[in-house]
Amino acid sequence: MGELIGIAASNKNGLVSKDWCFPKGMAVTPEQEINNLEAGIYSVGAGNTNIPNSSTGVLFVDTDLTYGYKIQRFYDTKGNKLVRINSGTWGVWK
Repeated sequence: MGELIGIAASNKNGLVSKDWCFPKGMAVTPEQEINNLEAGIYSVGAGNTNIPNSSTGVLFVDTDLTYGYKIQRFYDTKGNKLVRINSGTWGVWK
C-alpha cells in the first residue's frame, strides 16, 4: 500500500505531510540572517555573525506545527552544541 500513497518530500505530500520533511543541502553564508530560515538542515561556514563563536558546522531548524514555535540547533565540527527557541521572539543561544 505504501507505493500507492507515495513518498513525502519537502515539495509534496505523501504518507505524511510535506510540512514534516526537511529540504536538504542548503548553506548559510557568514553574514546571512538566520532568524527567518525555513525548517531544514543548513551547512554553516566559520564566522557566522548570528551564531556566537561559530565555527564550521550544521544548523538544524525545526518548526513545531502544533504549538507554533521554532528551534534552531547548531553543532560544530568539534562536537559543541548550541540551541535556541522562538516562541514569539528568539531566546539566547545556550
